[in-house]
Amino acid sequence: MHYMAWINSIFRSNTNRFWLALGLILWVLVVREASRVPVTHDEVNTIALSQVPVWDIVTYKDPIPNNHILNTLLIKVEMAILGDSLLISRLHNVLAFLPFFLFSVLLARRLFADLWLQFALVGLITMQPYMLDFFAVARGYGLSVAFEVMSLYFLFARLESGRFRDLILTMVCAALGVYANFTLLNLYFPMLLVLIVHGFLRYRHGYVFRWKTEATALVGISAVLGALSLLPFMRMMETRQFVYWGTAGFLEDTARPMIAALRSGTEYFRWSNEHVYIILMVLISILILSGLLLWKFAASKRDALAVFGLLGLTVLYNHLQFWLMDVPFLNARTALFLIPLVSLAMGMGLSAWVNFRPGIGFAAVLVVACLSVQHVVRGFNGRSIYEWYYDENTYDVLRDINYMIETEQLTKPVKLNCHWIFYPSLSYHIGRQCPDAIELVPYHKEIQKDTDALFYYTQSDERDALQEKYGPVREYGWGSRFLLRRK
Repeated sequence: MHYMAWINSIFRSNTNRFWLALGLILWVLVVREASRVPVTHDEVNTIALSQVPVWDIVTYKDPIPNNHILNTLLIKVEMAILGDSLLISRLHNVLAFLPFFLFSVLLARRLFADLWLQFALVGLITMQPYMLDFFAVARGYGLSVAFEVMSLYFLFARLESGRFRDLILTMVCAALGVYANFTLLNLYFPMLLVLIVHGFLRYRHGYVFRWKTEATALVGISAVLGALSLLPFMRMMETRQFVYWGTAGFLEDTARPMIAALRSGTEYFRWSNEHVYIILMVLISILILSGLLLWKFAASKRDALAVFGLLGLTVLYNHLQFWLMDVPFLNARTALFLIPLVSLAMGMGLSAWVNFRPGIGFAAVLVVACLSVQHVVRGFNGRSIYEWYYDENTYDVLRDINYMIETEQLTKPVKLNCHWIFYPSLSYHIGRQCPDAIELVPYHKEIQKDTDALFYYTQSDERDALQEKYGPVREYGWGSRFLLRRK
């Protein structure tokens, strides 16, 4: 009865109906993208890894960065129960969007009473095309961020109530997020410190602090996570899997590529990525600094302090890793977890302005909310994943080759060569859709001018080198990719 009453309340409240409609619209976009986008370059390896024994997955026997352990395990379970299909491999991430959105709304409602402020925060977190992409692929990033937002909600519940249950849920969700993607360790340790400081302050102010019980819980959860993560993390370090990250600095290696990715190729007044980076960094900095300077006007000084402290500690921890352990700075997708943290800090800045100068504050809230809406409307692609945009046309290539095979009665299988970057996606779909019609040349990285393949799928930068023996029959991506045929 309790759950039925809660469900009925959703439909009786106009506000709840609004959130339900918005969440369903965004989820339909994610489902549609997951069902129509070809497998991406990195997913192929992840899906293949999911078919090895569980022990090999959890111990990182094959130390490949594509093994986001919890994500890989879920793919294994899904494929064992529901079968081998691309959408099934992506299913857990598609479903993870639901708690991601739900807890974003619950977090916004816990922090802010005003509906527009709630909408601005939810928009900043969830209405990002780049973020939505990761709930439509079989990688661990989206799953990890869903657990992060759940953890943040329970963290603020803990700060308000002091309940032991909320402390447990905070750390369990954070630990699951780490197991889905190890880069969330950058948030896990700062969150642990915030909980420890909060417990100490409660004790100082006379609250009952069950320090033995709470300390045991924090240590126990962290110990279990450490035991599960130690061997995989050591193997990642031994095989130098962080070389793809940067060493120039946090702004250069993390903030700049993240903002470029969040843009998702959307045109704004013909601004370059550099212009967009500078403008957004200025706006974000103004809102965060405003929140700090106007801290006493925050709806909850405790929550504001926790938000800014958590963001500052996370950035500091990222720097400490670099200074003390030579762990490079994160890139765009590995820093995806920063989006909710920065959004919370921006929300606190907006809230402070609303309380300090309501006219200016509400104008700023409306601008942020409208920018989020127009950006997801204009920027969401649904046909390709921004991070792996080059795999957008795999289905088109196979369809076009099959059409020529059937209409020209070509002898099967026809041989197809390709640029190395397209190989994983082509290999996956040829093996499942047309293994008898098309034979893919073995993987290689160099241009093969003397290949005997009838077709060659490549990028524009290789077209000239192949033009002596091959001519274009189809072009994709506004001339960035070509299907060539032997003359």
